[in-house]
Amino acid sequence: MSLEKTADIPKDFRQQRALIDMHLGDHLASIDFDVEHYMAEMSSSGIRSITFMTKDAFGTSYYPTQIGVRNKKLASEDMLREACDAARSRDIEVVAYYNCGLNSQVATENPDYRQRTPDGSPIENAYTFYDILCLNSPYSDYVIDQLSEIVTRYPVAGVFLDITYVWPTGCYCEYCRGDFLAAYGYRMPTETPTLGTAAAADVAAFRRATRTRFLRTIVDRLKAIRRELTVSWNHAGDLAFANVEADKDADVLCSEFHQPHYLAGSLIARWNRRQSKPYELMMPVEMGSWGEWTVAPAATLDAAAAVAIAHGAALSVGHAPVPNGPWGGRVAKPVMDAIQRVMAYQSARSPWTAGAEPAADTALVFDLHGKRMLEHSAIDGDVDATIEAAAQLLTENHVDFDVIASFSRSDLERYNTVVLPDVLVVDDEQTDALMGWVNDGGTVVATHRTGWYARGSRRAGAALDELFGIATLGHSHYSVRYIGPEVADPRLASQLPDMPILIRSGVTPSVDCAVSGAEVLASFVDPEFETTRNRHVYHQHAHPARIGMPAITRHRFGAGSAYYLAAPIESSYRATGSPWLRRLFGGLMGLADSDSLLAVTASPQVLAAANWLGKDLVVHLIAIPPATFGAIPHFPDHPIQVGRASITVARKYHSARVVPEGQSLAIRHTSGTTSCEIEEVGAHTMIHFSHNGDGLGPVSSG
Repeated sequence: MSLEKTADIPKDFRQQRALIDMHLGDHLASIDFDVEHYMAEMSSSGIRSITFMTKDAFGTSYYPTQIGVRNKKLASEDMLREACDAARSRDIEVVAYYNCGLNSQVATENPDYRQRTPDGSPIENAYTFYDILCLNSPYSDYVIDQLSEIVTRYPVAGVFLDITYVWPTGCYCEYCRGDFLAAYGYRMPTETPTLGTAAAADVAAFRRATRTRFLRTIVDRLKAIRRELTVSWNHAGDLAFANVEADKDADVLCSEFHQPHYLAGSLIARWNRRQSKPYELMMPVEMGSWGEWTVAPAATLDAAAAVAIAHGAALSVGHAPVPNGPWGGRVAKPVMDAIQRVMAYQSARSPWTAGAEPAADTALVFDLHGKRMLEHSAIDGDVDATIEAAAQLLTENHVDFDVIASFSRSDLERYNTVVLPDVLVVDDEQTDALMGWVNDGGTVVATHRTGWYARGSRRAGAALDELFGIATLGHSHYSVRYIGPEVADPRLASQLPDMPILIRSGVTPSVDCAVSGAEVLASFVDPEFETTRNRHVYHQHAHPARIGMPAITRHRFGAGSAYYLAAPIESSYRATGSPWLRRLFGGLMGLADSDSLLAVTASPQVLAAANWLGKDLVVHLIAIPPATFGAIPHFPDHPIQVGRASITVARKYHSARVVPEGQSLAIRHTSGTTSCEIEEVGAHTMIHFSHNGDGLGPVSSG
């Protein structure tokens, strides 16, 4: 699914970006922020665009508004005017930050505007402290009027909207109830709808439509005032929100990216980079989140910057000034130094990143319609957790991939391999697209319950059984199974020990199936019995005891192949971190994607991505901390070194050079490929494979 383009903005726009986060309210003794000094420092740091506060989460405004309430503790009468003037004199553009959903000032005066739970209780603890207001209430007019005031009176280049959400337990206010009745012809429930009911489905759809309509109205109103404005919002382009309809109206795709959650940022960027819009990741230079007032270590920031750069994202560095006191009035020097460091890091690599295009030939499918189905159904599953684990399995096996959601045949044509990780909903159009594409030579790797559901209901048989060459029988009776040790393909067998390896079933058991034309590559080994309180071995699960159903199959389908893994490897890997599961998945991808453009052998800590630079290729290797699934976050405070890496690209190039450092690498040519080795992969190693012999000059046409 491609998002519509709404403005003619280059995808590598505003590479030198910053977001100043100032949710200060008026509880402080004073706010002593020196705008002139701040803009001077940002200019010297290389910043060319700043997202600057106009209204905060408390509801106070940073300029003399006629709509809302000015923050009375500001030393400046009009901080926004000062910011615009100081920025303009330094050739810095200002984008207006506006917090839509949170406004304690309005909530106090207009309690009917609050988002409410099904029993009518107001939601008063959004993000622990804040009052969140309904997007369907008259408050939406307040928001639009104030935004119109800002873009009319101030020379801002764009608007950035935050907190444009319906709260998870809302909204059931009187305005939503009226709109729901008009839309669906019956009254909204007075308690949380039961999962699996029509009411639950309607409420979920209504919530999405509310946000989409709210954002579309804002875009239309602001563009009517100044067509050239760029309008975006937090989490535009974040598939976890499953709200692609709203994202179509954003000029820029823009999401938070909190280090050290590097793979989360990578996942967002891999989806965004295939859209016809510019995109950015917003990264706090502080520890973990905005307003920590403690700078993150340089090595942590370098890794985050590398992730953004490798995936073609503009990087906006977020920071919060200390408003008063001994350190008040300015952004702390270590924070300013960190901003300058990130900007310099990005600028030094721009000759090899500006205008680059992704070279991934594998696609990972995000189950957009499955996520929406799970919002209102009683089916077990967690699409976000599944896609994150699948992305980690691919990343740790150095597979470069894009993320796609709903797809047509034309969307598949740019890829060699498509991975469907427990993709519950595969509709008839997608089934036809996949089968036609595989028949013509493509390769599919699918897991678990892929294709079990149409939109909202279980199919009589899985949609892709014919493609997989199996007959789906249903769920296993066992919550734990093993795979192996007999593996038909030696390339896959070489990744595993000569014994059965554990697969935990996660939220749902593995799948029982019979082959119907497919080749069995590996079988399940079932436990002695299902463990209960009165029947168990040790205190966990029973040992492997008998050969069971097919676990991994391969089906030659026309000129292509379909690989199927009947286990929930994603949730099992998330639960156990088993290196054998990682190696199993890597071996399976090696069988399926033998013609990949990029092949990397390195530590699992190395993220690999490749981008076309004309006909040249730039390969990024990023050393990141291992993911720990909910353990204490690891903020690197020294550069990570992970040892040797070998790189092979399925093209013939004349040279390979580490950039921007300039180190020339010895290369080998074999059957149309080019290979080289790196003795030590650091935080971020960029290798430029060039046609012209030195890896630094202009790209040749050959």
